[in-house]
Amino acid sequence: METLQAPHPEEGITGLASDIKDSADGPCSYDKRAAHGEDPMGRMILKRIFLMAGALVILAGTSCAVNPVTGRQEISLISEEKEIEIGRNSDPEILRKYGAYPDPALQNYISSIGEALARNSHRPSIAYHFKVVDSPAVNAFALPGGYVYVTRGMLAYLGSEAELAGVMGHEIGHVTERHAVQQLTAAFGLQLTSMILSAAVKGGGEFSRLTDVLSSGIINGYGRGKELSADRLGQDYMFKTGYDPEASVSFLTALQRTEGDPLDPVSHWLAGTHPYASERIRKAQVHARELDPQMLVKTRNRERYLSQINGMVFGAGERDGLLAGRRYQNRFFRVSCEVPEGWTVRTGRDTWAAETPDKKYRMQFRLEELKEAVDLNSFAFRMEQGMELNHGELLSRGRRNGMETLMVRYRAASGSVILGEYLLRDRVGIALYGMVPEVSTGQLTEEWRRVEESIQTLSESEAGAIPLARIRIHQVRPGDTFSGLAMEFLKDPKKAKEIAEINGMSPDASPALGSAIKVITYY
Repeated sequence: METLQAPHPEEGITGLASDIKDSADGPCSYDKRAAHGEDPMGRMILKRIFLMAGALVILAGTSCAVNPVTGRQEISLISEEKEIEIGRNSDPEILRKYGAYPDPALQNYISSIGEALARNSHRPSIAYHFKVVDSPAVNAFALPGGYVYVTRGMLAYLGSEAELAGVMGHEIGHVTERHAVQQLTAAFGLQLTSMILSAAVKGGGEFSRLTDVLSSGIINGYGRGKELSADRLGQDYMFKTGYDPEASVSFLTALQRTEGDPLDPVSHWLAGTHPYASERIRKAQVHARELDPQMLVKTRNRERYLSQINGMVFGAGERDGLLAGRRYQNRFFRVSCEVPEGWTVRTGRDTWAAETPDKKYRMQFRLEELKEAVDLNSFAFRMEQGMELNHGELLSRGRRNGMETLMVRYRAASGSVILGEYLLRDRVGIALYGMVPEVSTGQLTEEWRRVEESIQTLSESEAGAIPLARIRIHQVRPGDTFSGLAMEFLKDPKKAKEIAEINGMSPDASPALGSAIKVITYY
């Protein structure tokens, strides 16, 4: 069985999106994404965020503004106040979907580094917000108005505080140069306001185009010129804050080892329109020499950084679930089930999605944390609203494995049949969706029955026994090799490449005796 990691809970298997959309006569929260190679922050979430941005642009009008970095006058469709409002309104949506990593000490540490960099940026007067999100993807991104996010996946691959400063400085650079605003202006020009107004009134496609432009910038980068500019600004800000600007070169060199491998998680930060690592390294080397010709600034704070990430979750987290063979288990929700046999399966935060090799049948399993007690009807209605499903036909109601169940059939405009089953256990909601392209449910029905009958609650001890990998700081001993460490800590010498890469090294390299390195272990 092929298993891939889905970026986030609302991204399903290719094709399910359009069929559910047809059923709802409107957009839905499924989206087609590759399992790797695209930013896990999720295009659909960012599109919803920038629907808010579009509304603000309508109110803002067009004016001239001074670019904080270049000092030049430029056409601006969004004022600084509206830009900040976009970020402030969007932040809860990001955190709701992906979650803040639950480590207050680490969050405070990241904020302290970010705030120091922001004070030395071209826009020190705005209030910045720096947050670690609970995602295994290797990425960092910024929303307009000073909201900067770094994933725990990115933190695992950084080797020092100075490297962290380079990554965060890069994202601050996007904020200081207002790249989101510039991309919007470049895409639509002075006609933007009238187009948005027309789209808002007529329901036209231009409003959707607006959200595509803005979300694409965050997910795929803003083009080579702007990404290289953000690299340069990041080095400027880290150097002014007292960090070695060569640290950016070190991290980019480590990333270069995985460039071109679409299944490697490190490729995320180089994905899309980000410049190739070799070009970024070359220009970063030149700029580091310009900033510090005598190479006098050596501050990297490696030991302090490693102490902060010691014990941090690595890879799939509590809410991401673990797939072993056909068995899916979620530690956070204490739920397990079988996945369809022979289907391609992707797992993600609070979800898994599957499709047959011919992409004819598709299924998705979703878990929801309920903040308050609700009945099954209310949960099902809430999920239908979120998915924009309607005109459902009730098929059955009952109990299974100690949980209330409700099964509904929806019909898409395309003729496809969408099955939805809702289950409730205390404050845990479960939804199982399936799609077939015609009235006959065929293979879906057979696999559906297997999946639904296998859904069960795990005991606390069973959930606690689900492996959860973490970063551990290890002092290199005589004779230590990455393959030996992989065998010692993970019982799998094939994991040597992964351990080497989080240390910015190749698997056949020898770690320096007595040095502190990162290993992966279960505890």
